[in-house]
Amino acid sequence: MEVQTVAQAASVAEKLRELGSETVIITLGENGVYVRNSELAEHIPTFDMGNRVVDTTGAGDAFNGAFATALADSLPLREAIRYANAAAALSVTRHGAAPSMPPADEIREVLNG
Repeated sequence: MEVQTVAQAASVAEKLRELGSETVIITLGENGVYVRNSELAEHIPTFDMGNRVVDTTGAGDAFNGAFATALADSLPLREAIRYANAAAALSVTRHGAAPSMPPADEIREVLNG
């Protein structure tokens, strides 16, 4: 299933829920994340890094690592996604995959605006 827009993500999420997935999270790159479960059906935008974007290589890895960390820290799902979005946004401002992974204090700084 092709997913490039929030509307497509919402449609695919519904289909995946019909197939038995309890929670569906679809990342949309610079367009953020769509999440769907019994409590949420929401597009969560990413953080705009403007002209600071230099390399998107590690963005997905940054998102996944930060998301796992946030869940391990017992953040609610929506906040865990926002935390992961902040990490991914920071990662695209640096070159490379591993070197672009931001530390927690920088992620919190983006979250707090």
